[in-house]
Amino acid sequence: MSSKNTVVTFKNVSKSFILKESYQDELKSYFANLIKHIFSKKEYKKKVILKNVSFDIKKGEVVGFIGKNGTGKTTLLSMLCSIIRPQDGTIKVDGTVAPLLGLGSGFHHDLSGYENIYLNGVILGMSIKEIDEKVEDIIEFSGIEEYIHEPIKVYSSGMLSRLAFSIAIKRDADIIIIDETLSVGDKEFSKKSFDALQEYKKRGKTII
Repeated sequence: MSSKNTVVTFKNVSKSFILKESYQDELKSYFANLIKHIFSKKEYKKKVILKNVSFDIKKGEVVGFIGKNGTGKTTLLSMLCSIIRPQDGTIKVDGTVAPLLGLGSGFHHDLSGYENIYLNGVILGMSIKEIDEKVEDIIEFSGIEEYIHEPIKVYSSGMLSRLAFSIAIKRDADIIIIDETLSVGDKEFSKKSFDALQEYKKRGKTII
């Protein structure tokens, strides 16, 4: 780390993906593609998403990444959460992380909202005891008490957003990472979420 107050460090981080020639490639089996890769001299095209990216984020900072679609914002955040790995460079994170990277990610759509609080909470690193202590606060904050025992496959995008944010903010992690999840919420909940993030920042937490 560059200083004792630095909680995130990216150093010369690069990431690229192989581009598929057609949708048909997606339908081929893993082993067929593996054999093709071994015995074929054909080279697949690569798309460089991030190249030699370096930055530090300090404790208590609020940092936003902006850019057009396809410029690597979600890829960068996914690497920050250790969902994908960089091809080159190093990433260091000091502290617990609560990610909101995609609507409904970490949820099982056949389970109820209540059951998904426990499922997603465990994925975020919470213990069952900790979830037991916070489950009522999570439900109240989400504002979907009437539907909390319904399967989330019947939830609207706004309801999913409410539930996901409520679990993450009550996780009380050192770093919260948000990837456009709140854009689907209604005006009232957006304000409620903004106020919660302001309080989060006041307590010295980091928001990305």
